[in-house]
Order: sequence, then C-alpha cells, then structure tokens
Amino acid sequence: MVSDEVWSGLDPNAGRLSRRAERWFTLAPALSLALIIAAMLGWGSGIVRPRVEWSNTGHSWSYGHELVQHSVSVVNRGWFPVTVTGAGRHGPGLTLVEVRGDFPTTLHRGNSMELMLVYRVTNCSSVPAEPWPVPVRVERLWGTHTSYVPAPTIPSPSAPAHRTYSGPDPYGVEWQRALADGYCAVR
Repeated sequence: MVSDEVWSGLDPNAGRLSRRAERWFTLAPALSLALIIAAMLGWGSGIVRPRVEWSNTGHSWSYGHELVQHSVSVVNRGWFPVTVTGAGRHGPGLTLVEVRGDFPTTLHRGNSMELMLVYRVTNCSSVPAEPWPVPVRVERLWGTHTSYVPAPTIPSPSAPAHRTYSGPDPYGVEWQRALADGYCAVR
C-alpha cells in the first residue's frame, strides 16, 4: 500500500498530454485523410506520374520487305501538359529501326499525337507473345520520365468477321506477336 505522504508527493498531471499534443491527436486523422486524398488526386492528375495512353482510335500496322510498322496515337489523360520526347525500344526478336513522330511534342490534357514504330524482325520465334508495353519518354520540369504504355491488341486472322463481346478482345493478339507472325508468314 502507498502512504498518504507518497500520494501527496505525486504529480496529478503525470501522464497527461499537453494541450499541444491533444490538438495534434485530435487533428491527426483529418490531416491523414487530407494527405491521402491529395496523394490520390496528384497521382490521378498526372503530376506525379504522366498519364499517357494509346488512344482507342487511330492504330494501324503493316508489313514491308524487311520491316514491320505499327502506327499508334498517344493521348495525354492527365490534367497537366507533358512533352513527349521519344518512344519505343528493342526487344527479343525485334530491332527498333525508327520512330516517326514530331518530337518533341507538348500534349495538353486530352490532346494526342501520332507515332509510327518501325521494327526489323530478327528472329520470328523469339518475339514475345505476352503483353510488351511500349516505353514513351516524357519530359517534365523535374526531369524525364518513361511510361510503359500497354499497346492495343491486333485481331487474330482467325477471328470471326462479325463478333460481339464485352471487355478485352478474346481474339486479340499482342501487337508485336501479330506483326511478327504476319511478317514471318509472308517471308
């Protein structure tokens, strides 16, 4: 048991939060929520990571003597302008020969630009069949950022002429595989 003398010597405010700490703990949940919302808006707006995508319209492809070409339309889905400085890369069985486009191009919200990716197929069997996103290089105030943009699929030659579906095209073939297959079939 504790004597009355000991009890009287104890500080009654011991363990109590200061007014400043009480205010902080009262405001902390609201501040946390505000920071989470600001981060989500920043991410979705394109200020943190550029939001460039392939447009749903305006893509085509062709096969040449030694080259395959894929034409796509890049659109800025963010709220802030971005400057596209380049696109494309080499990959298994594909050598990037040329990227045709008006570089650099500043895209404001909702604006798009046309790109033509020209590849040489070096090994038909090694071209990947899984998704192979195309890098799009974007210059911003604080430096260059590379966004890996999934390209639209190309309908398979075996797809029915008239088909209806919802969601991803069940007859879609990844763009690079479809181009390589088309090139290698005529070669």
